[in-house]
Amino acid sequence: MKRSEKRNQVVLISKGGHPSLFPIPNMHKFRLSKEEMTKDLDGSLSDLGTYHIDIYLYHRDDPKRPVEELIETMEGFVRAGKIRYYGVSNWTLPKIIEAQAIWPTAEVSSSSISPAAERKYVTNPI
Repeated sequence: MKRSEKRNQVVLISKGGHPSLFPIPNMHKFRLSKEEMTKDLDGSLSDLGTYHIDIYLYHRDDPKRPVEELIETMEGFVRAGKIRYYGVSNWTLPKIIEAQAIWPTAEVSSSSISPAAERKYVTNPI
């Protein structure tokens, strides 16, 4: 990014919190603590050679971690100027709806939800 000088001409999207792959891959070891997410984000910023990421996503969910904690971590990144927007990947629709109750401006992309699930849970489809 630094060498091309085109940072303002692209939208950067990155994910953090992927399950542990080292030393032994474990897709069931959640990595969504504030410390782990900060390490992932700072690594992405360094690898990409930029000071902020436009859209940053939780790669997975940790069903045992409160939604409030996950949102506050991302909100902290926004306040620090490290990310502009955030979202989620691989979350259940009920967990997304729970997040929307805490952060009412959140939107659910209907392209990522099956039509049956959308009818069941989303009262105002986007």
